[in-house]
Amino acid sequence: MQVILDQDSFYSWFNQAFLFDSKTMLGVWVSESEMRRLADTMAPQRYPCLAMMIPGSPHTDSPRAMYVYREQVARWLAQLSCQGSRAFSER
Repeated sequence: MQVILDQDSFYSWFNQAFLFDSKTMLGVWVSESEMRRLADTMAPQRYPCLAMMIPGSPHTDSPRAMYVYREQVARWLAQLSCQGSRAFSER
């Protein structure tokens, strides 16, 4: 999981997580422009976000990117805060 602040940090993460770590992708992408086009199709909707690369399944030959945005993190934090308060008050 990686914090992605902007397009530049996304592209660095994308190269490392998707292309560099995937042995099957090493010989496929031959040019920088092809890598940029693929990165553009997999880019998050907005920044900042948390990015994760989900490995491909036997039916899906390539990994996919998943993004978590600020609003979702805030909802999770609120849930954790409520759970923590209840657990503490029950002691």
